[in-house]
Amino acid sequence: MSLYSLIDHCTILSTFSTFITGRYHFMLGFLYFVRLTKIPESLVLLRIINHERSIRIVDLIFKLLAAWTVIAGIAFVLEHIGNFWTTESNNQKLEYLDCLYMILVTLATVGYGDIVCTSYLGRIFIIFVIIGTLVSVTTHMSELSELFKQHNQYNKAIYMEHNPRHIVVCGSINYHTLSIFFDEYVNADQGHYDENMMIVILSEIDPDISLTALLQRESTTMRFLKGSVTLPEDLERAKVRTAEAVIILSDKCSQTPVEDDWKNLMCVVSIKNLYPSIRIICELMLIESKVWMSNIPGWKEHESDQFDRAICLTQMKLGLLALNCVSNGISTLLCNFIMRDSVPTAAVRKTLPRWINEYFQGTKYKLYTVKLSHAFDGMMFQQLVGFAMEFWGLLLLAVQVYTNNDKKTQMIINPGVRVRINTHRMRAVVLAKI
Repeated sequence: MSLYSLIDHCTILSTFSTFITGRYHFMLGFLYFVRLTKIPESLVLLRIINHERSIRIVDLIFKLLAAWTVIAGIAFVLEHIGNFWTTESNNQKLEYLDCLYMILVTLATVGYGDIVCTSYLGRIFIIFVIIGTLVSVTTHMSELSELFKQHNQYNKAIYMEHNPRHIVVCGSINYHTLSIFFDEYVNADQGHYDENMMIVILSEIDPDISLTALLQRESTTMRFLKGSVTLPEDLERAKVRTAEAVIILSDKCSQTPVEDDWKNLMCVVSIKNLYPSIRIICELMLIESKVWMSNIPGWKEHESDQFDRAICLTQMKLGLLALNCVSNGISTLLCNFIMRDSVPTAAVRKTLPRWINEYFQGTKYKLYTVKLSHAFDGMMFQQLVGFAMEFWGLLLLAVQVYTNNDKKTQMIINPGVRVRINTHRMRAVVLAKI
């Protein structure tokens, strides 16, 4: 038998007593107030409240209302019963509203004393109510603090007055993943990044202390918004419609890569359903997950930089291992070209062997793809190589040629005299010291 069935059986006795006495008795009718706890479920089904925090707050409010009304009803019944084991009659006849007022004043620790319980049963009941309230508030203090703390700074829409261009970063957002992404994006050794590009972070979880410190340090470049990628209103707050791209990060240290990949895939589906033309760069952990990308409506992955990309970390690792089997050391060389490494200080380098210092010297060079100035139009590749090395200290390795309306690219390594520079269709691949 459920709780609500038991309440119905108890309160129906008052209805039967009406036919006998000709008067309705309100002794157990207050038990119907327990059904106040079902109102939040109805609000969720009607989609009046959707967010988790709103649901929890509304559920807590109606539970408090139900407890208040039921406790007042019990006090009302006990006061009417009185001290039945004595011959003294209880001259105090409280109304139900009086009991509501008394319980509120008592639990609020105000205690005016104008209305009190005079029966022994009522006073004993009030003692247990006060003790239970103190224990309940103490045990639920952390939950209450979490529910009612302010999130205004993370619930606002993106501020774009000084930064008309922005990218949206979502997925597995924590200090580890975000610090690595931001470090590579900004290129912190020289601070080379687009100052007009704002990074908007969209996450369902509030930032911890470490992530909050990172957001405060980079407040001119990063904005944090609390929300879900699956909710259209949160995507609108992040201005995904006008974003340059959406980057979905994965947690490299996750113990559940399959679950994380499915979450990232659902993020792609949610974004593509609303904004099919937006560019998405999605990180995945497993090769099997990459197969599902081609089945997502709106997903367009071509060789050009303007299309979607699915970056599988496991595939990249296995590819580097395969290349290393063909040419020993190629994986280390390529990783040094595309990843930043911390270099020891000058004092430490003096104590290291020569070959280690030469290795660290090589890690300072990184691989970049850059646009060519129109001044180099028609110049021979070899001439541009000498010009770049003499004036800028850059090593020009190859050119990237765009064909078929920028949908396909071709990489030509050291083309020699066969290629003349066409700045409209080519980009330079250079090795530069950071």
